[in-house]
Amino acid sequence: MQFHRRIAAALAAGALLATSGVLAEAAPVYDPPKPAVTVYNTPGVQFVNGRTWRTQCDMYSSNVVRCRTEIWATQVIRQGTRYRQINGWAFNNLTYLPSDRDLWKGNNLAHNANWTSTDGRRWRTECDTSTTGRGGCRSYIYAWVVASVDGGYRTQQRWIFNNQVQFSSSAVPDVTTVPKSALARAVLTPTGFGPIQIGTKVSDMHGAYLAPGNLCSEHRASAEVRALGVDLMDYRNATIGNLWSGSNTTPIGDASGVSTFRLGMTLADLRAAFPGKVKLVTRNSEGGAFQGAAIQEGGVELLFHKDWEDGDMMKLLPTDVLTVARAREASADHFYGC
Repeated sequence: MQFHRRIAAALAAGALLATSGVLAEAAPVYDPPKPAVTVYNTPGVQFVNGRTWRTQCDMYSSNVVRCRTEIWATQVIRQGTRYRQINGWAFNNLTYLPSDRDLWKGNNLAHNANWTSTDGRRWRTECDTSTTGRGGCRSYIYAWVVASVDGGYRTQQRWIFNNQVQFSSSAVPDVTTVPKSALARAVLTPTGFGPIQIGTKVSDMHGAYLAPGNLCSEHRASAEVRALGVDLMDYRNATIGNLWSGSNTTPIGDASGVSTFRLGMTLADLRAAFPGKVKLVTRNSEGGAFQGAAIQEGGVELLFHKDWEDGDMMKLLPTDVLTVARAREASADHFYGC
């Protein structure tokens, strides 16, 4: 039953990508920008293409990294003669990160092959095809799955994508250590903080990056996120609406990438780091109106302000030190009535 459960879950998720050589990439800004963060090569939870993904990476050998990707999905399991659906984490695939092709000599996962494993299961591998792309291999296993047939379910055998091997080249460097997590590479921008973006549905997060909130918000950031100097609020529509930092170690950027600006610097420094992008705005809060500096992208902004005790809050001067940055909707009301 366990094997049927694993494969059926992946089918229900519709996420095995067995017919496409393109890997889904996350939209947020990360530092460093390369290698590009994807759900296949970066540890952590990500919310991509309307789905929730979880990846763990470890050392497969002394110089090859393997990542296991799961997806939150509706799983179909067979119990006796009946089928039922459950929601939870389901296996999606394994990814062996870029390494020298010579390291894989004699390994069936890294050359065109058909074979039967010691446990009697059939496997096949294809390499350097239109499906895998140049510099990669994909392996499939012939397995019993629970498939949707004519409005019901049936157990049948099918080739299922299981893993991919990526080879290094002059353009693709070796990955010889476990990569930093998506959260550890996150940059605070107008749209959010790495995998946590403004508008992310709390229901899609399944508890990731969240902790119990307070009077103003049902949730706040988890200890893992707060350790990076960032906290959050969700709002009545149950989406992430506000992410902020008061830490001078939090990377600050916009759609073009990470900047040299850090909290504790001045408005003049902010303008120098984001030439032509900083706009002075008036915002309302429980403490009254104040003037802030905003970097806006579409309907969201990264809003900066000084300490409330630091002089006239309606006048933000070039020499004023900016101590808080908030990713939020670009609206006049600062705390949304909280």
